[in-house]
Amino acid sequence: MLQHAVQAFLIAAVLSPFSYYAGKAANQLRLPQITGYLVSGIICGPYALGILNQESVTDLTIIEGACLGIIGLAAGAELLLSELNRSKKQVVSLTAGICIATWLLCFFAIKWSASLT
Repeated sequence: MLQHAVQAFLIAAVLSPFSYYAGKAANQLRLPQITGYLVSGIICGPYALGILNQESVTDLTIIEGACLGIIGLAAGAELLLSELNRSKKQVVSLTAGICIATWLLCFFAIKWSASLT
């Protein structure tokens, strides 16, 4: 188990520059850098090129929390308060719509699943 974790960590360390440059390429295409990071993860993951297999991905859950924190910071860094102020009404209505739709979907799914038993 430890050997697999070390191997997965080394592969991830080697692939990190690829993710970095994929983020820079996304930025050149006027997309957020996080898009490049996500695309590089999909490409290198077990479902595309298979550089990281499923077991290696499972072993990397140790650093998953830190990576999610970095992704959240990167996404937050892309937001500009001046742009949000200009589209405040759209952001609020979209957020409210998503919240209401999610609540309704969950409510009716739970109600429907309870009627099955």
